[in-house]
Amino acid sequence: MKEIPFGIEFVKNVTITDANLGRQGLIDARKVKINNTEVPAHGFVTCRYCGKSTSNLREKDYRYHYGYCKYKDKEYVGKSDEVYAEVFLFREVKTEVLKILLPVQDFNSEAEIKMFQAGIELGLKKYFNGNPQHIAISEYREFNHHTGKFDRYLVLYDTVPGGTGYLEKLFDFSNFSELLRLAYQEIKNCSCQHHGKDGCYRCIYSYSNQYYQSDLSRERAEKRFAEIVQKSESWESVPQGLGKITASGQIEESELEDRFVRSLKILADNKEEWTFEDIKEEGLVSYILRYKNELSSLTYHIRPQVVLGPQYGIQFITRTDFLFVCTSASFNGKVLYELDMVPRIAVYLDGFQYHASEENNRFVNDLEKRKGIIENPQYLTWTLTWEDVEKFDSGFLGDNEIRKSEDFLFQLSKTDGFKETRNKMLGKFGANDPIKVYEARNNFERFLRLLKFPIKNHEGFRYTWGLNLVTFHQKLFSPSYHPDQLQKAFFEEEYWDQYALDQRTQDALIPFEGVPKSSLFEMKAMIHLKKWQIFYHYKIRSSEQIDKEEWNNFWVLFNMLQFAEFVQETTGLVKEESGYNLEQLLGNFPDEVYHEVLAKLYTKGYLKSEEDEIRLYTALDDQGNTLAEAELIIDHLKLVIGPIDEQSTKYFENIGYRIESQEELKNKEI
Repeated sequence: MKEIPFGIEFVKNVTITDANLGRQGLIDARKVKINNTEVPAHGFVTCRYCGKSTSNLREKDYRYHYGYCKYKDKEYVGKSDEVYAEVFLFREVKTEVLKILLPVQDFNSEAEIKMFQAGIELGLKKYFNGNPQHIAISEYREFNHHTGKFDRYLVLYDTVPGGTGYLEKLFDFSNFSELLRLAYQEIKNCSCQHHGKDGCYRCIYSYSNQYYQSDLSRERAEKRFAEIVQKSESWESVPQGLGKITASGQIEESELEDRFVRSLKILADNKEEWTFEDIKEEGLVSYILRYKNELSSLTYHIRPQVVLGPQYGIQFITRTDFLFVCTSASFNGKVLYELDMVPRIAVYLDGFQYHASEENNRFVNDLEKRKGIIENPQYLTWTLTWEDVEKFDSGFLGDNEIRKSEDFLFQLSKTDGFKETRNKMLGKFGANDPIKVYEARNNFERFLRLLKFPIKNHEGFRYTWGLNLVTFHQKLFSPSYHPDQLQKAFFEEEYWDQYALDQRTQDALIPFEGVPKSSLFEMKAMIHLKKWQIFYHYKIRSSEQIDKEEWNNFWVLFNMLQFAEFVQETTGLVKEESGYNLEQLLGNFPDEVYHEVLAKLYTKGYLKSEEDEIRLYTALDDQGNTLAEAELIIDHLKLVIGPIDEQSTKYFENIGYRIESQEELKNKEI
């Protein structure tokens, strides 16, 4: 199931090594790292002569030898010697194995894995009408070179040497789907939910997860298993192995959205001016974020997975991860009744693997869609990456972790030259800035500053963002330019002036010097100091092979400069033009099996825009709401490949579309 992703793999003859590393949690023990986990290095301290052994070195009055041992008076001195050996115990069995790829990588991973394990154990009991005690479950990690992360698995193995055939029977799409369905039904219908509980030993609790039960949730388990069961018709063979399907970056995307919500909860728990809550509307979860201090009060309704498009005055159809809508605001004690003055903010949580890796390069497409959003004055956009969220969370981990919360801009502001300019500019202008964007240490914190005062047409808005940018100047007002020389300042490399110093005036253009060197993009920005007006220009150099750090840096800068006026060479201030080509289309479809038919559709004029592309996999109503989804939809043929769930299948059948396979598509006349 590539979309989740989730999968199974059967291996007939495997050697399972089960290691006993001894008692864990001894604070002052020497440590050794095994399988990315630190454990006490002593393992089991064992007498070489009488064989008495222990891993609990804190046991009171423990005797390290049996009474008959000739070395019974010899004490253990914290290391191996001629009497004591420090050993780890293990056993091996050759048997058959069923590997289960989980849609889990980094975020809340241990609790998620235990939850899946409990669900699979429950499914095994129901499927075999009892507990097959010879089937054991173990966790397993495997490094994926495509993503640079560890894929997480559950391994079902037969403890009977050679295996009994039970697992081979489960390596059948219909049989394993039935096991998942039985687990889902038990979790969904468990009576604990009617007694104020979110889990019990009849559903997701088990002996193996007893130490994680505070992190487990029956409701979340129901949602997770429902996602898989609903796509049980989407099984397909993957000859390259399960690791191939995680290369899409789908897991990272899903976890990043969950982590964003968690970060907002952390914010509310630690900063009294913020509150955060989740609400259910017609069975759908959304969120309320509130900010309040002595000067202002704002409330945002946060809706996940909102489709924007032409019906909202936005050029391209795009699904934003979260849409922030201001529902109330007051400043300096005055209620703002014209809430249409507050732009809606489309927030994107982008993982590098899914959006900019060699396998899934969507960068140009992403940029076009976000430019299309900000062309509508009632909308803004903000892009956050995994690194942005990690830096933000680090800010709550104490003083020792505080530097990890600083991005390249904040670190630059503390270097020689920039530090002196910053102090001088803030000394002159900082007292009049209540928002203080310049204090934000990272991309996420700048987003929160935007939420505190989002009225982009207000002079105070220009002031706070302009002041933040103008502090990034290595030598005060050198260079600086006459306001009428905008074109020369941006596009003539040899042109240099220090107009503000020579004329002793604030009526000058001051360059923003916070843009790092990059093979991905060029970018310039200027601040008209007297008017606090921001101008910028950028162009993409090469997007074929994208460096992750440069990609992160681009979105940090693009977020801050989206409020500025774009300067086009020779023609002044204009809107950028967008294009759409076959390379971009194919880049957004990593599954090459569809590339031939997509090329035909493009060549014959069926695909001319991003909107046409979105309709290749999403059926929309007139308001842009999603009605159904599939791997591929060809409207003029009334043909669908791979509906994502049963509801989508019924929708396409009801409107007269044929549902066919990838094989049938190969011979289809486009």
